[in-house]
Amino acid sequence: MRKMLTAIVALCATFVLTAAEPPQQPSASIVVKGQTRPQMLNVRISPAANAGVVDKLKRGTEVEIVGEEGSWFKIKLPKSADSYLSSEYIKDGKTITRVQLRYGPGINYQSYGVVPSGTAVKVVSTKHPQWTQITPPDGFYAYVNSAYVAVSDDDYKKINGNSNAVPPYKRNQEELPKVNPASATDMAKSFERMRAFFNSDPEDVTLSGEILKTDSAATGAAYALVTRENSKLVTLAVLYTGKVDWSKWSDHNTQAATGENGVDLSKYISKKITITGKKLSVPGWSYPYIVVESVK
Repeated sequence: MRKMLTAIVALCATFVLTAAEPPQQPSASIVVKGQTRPQMLNVRISPAANAGVVDKLKRGTEVEIVGEEGSWFKIKLPKSADSYLSSEYIKDGKTITRVQLRYGPGINYQSYGVVPSGTAVKVVSTKHPQWTQITPPDGFYAYVNSAYVAVSDDDYKKINGNSNAVPPYKRNQEELPKVNPASATDMAKSFERMRAFFNSDPEDVTLSGEILKTDSAATGAAYALVTRENSKLVTLAVLYTGKVDWSKWSDHNTQAATGENGVDLSKYISKKITITGKKLSVPGWSYPYIVVESVK
């Protein structure tokens, strides 16, 4: 059992609903300037096309680049980026303990990292009763697609570490890395990895709640069903929306997830709905994993 729980933690390290604290990110040793090129460029919390958008920058906005990860530039978190702390951990303008900095007002929003105790914060808004929006402190980072940021040749060589490197925005379009959102096939692969951890047979279930995007494909569950209790979000379940061939479920040598899209929950974000589907359980999770079959 101990080995299984350890494996689950490793698999779901990026899952946004986890209560584990991500480590505070180390200071960057290289910082170069770049300018955004599109009319509007998404800033994402992690280097993935389906990661949560924390800010949108207008053309010509200067960004401070600290590194490169695949087809993404890691940048210092812009001061305009969405940043929230749990209100109960702020007193007299400072954090009173270590607390996660999230890009939205709820635990379903992924964390940038941990803000140390005693950090002075600049409040932007207190309209959410349990969450305080703040100006991001120094030392936190986000990501932008490197093909859409202009940077000088010399500065890019500093980032890349190769004296012959050419900035991505200067390369021919066909040479640029293609970045696509997580496909139904990718989500099915994540679901199949989760099959080793489900400890129950599929059970018919009907649940009502509010739909939120989890911004993580680590488990294949791209959405969460939540309810609000005294202004706090409570997770009822995480949701997989692909099709599953249940006739193949008992044979773990055969893929049960078909790789096809099932129910489209994107149009129900922040809306209250009722779902029906198959409930599965994962050791250590206080909420079930549900394969959604219908919605109303």
